[in-house]
Amino acid sequence: DEALKRQPFPEPIYLLSCLGPFDDDLFEKATAAQIDMPVFYEHFVWYNCFPRWCGSHAKMKRFAERCYDTKRHDSMIPLYYADTILRMIFDGGGPGDGVEGYFREYPEELDKILEVSLPQMNSEDAFKNTRQIAATYATLAYSLKGEWEKAVETFRSYTHELMASVLWFRI
Repeated sequence: DEALKRQPFPEPIYLLSCLGPFDDDLFEKATAAQIDMPVFYEHFVWYNCFPRWCGSHAKMKRFAERCYDTKRHDSMIPLYYADTILRMIFDGGGPGDGVEGYFREYPEELDKILEVSLPQMNSEDAFKNTRQIAATYATLAYSLKGEWEKAVETFRSYTHELMASVLWFRI
């Protein structure tokens, strides 16, 4: 709180975020000051939501939903929904056996992944790496939905020579 009083931007809290978990209301205050600082979201999910850092899969899910609910498709924030859900699944969170089992249980979440991925994949303003990550998530979602033509289309939409490494690096 004191850092925000002195400097009403997320940087002071971001710099301290790697020291360990902090209260969610600090995240809210910091992102209210500047909503689109992607590295802060990455730090928050890693140091405050992952079970190994005193978080939980339920907290990861709540964070993902918070990102989704912003509907700020002009930024990367909703894309953190897909990113966090997939990280949670690969960390053993959720019912079912892995990715396929999770989405069999929650098929509506594939539509959410497409909703947050497609705008970034098609954005001329997004960085190439962001477009590749978004296209990877969209390809995965279409594949799991059994929409093979759309999966192939998103797969071919960008150069995917690094697709697998981009996905695994993110998760």
